[in-house]
Amino acid sequence: MDIQLLKIKRSILLDEDISPVLINTKDIEGKVKINKKKIKYKTPIKWEKEETKLLIEGINTYGLSKWSQIRQSYNFPQYRTNIRP
Repeated sequence: MDIQLLKIKRSILLDEDISPVLINTKDIEGKVKINKKKIKYKTPIKWEKEETKLLIEGINTYGLSKWSQIRQSYNFPQYRTNIRP
């Protein structure tokens, strides 16, 4: 039998009369449900030549790392965001 010995120590003042707590981990393992969410990624859409030209022009105008300003000033599709897939 797989029994794990635990002592509760954190914010409780320990008394010498306190005995360790025995927990049967096999009983717990079957009852615990782990909630795993699957992450869905969007397929990246390749940049068209015109979009690339606009991006380069925007970088030359506003500077590097100014995507919000570049996106507002030029006609980029709605799916072009600052969030990476």
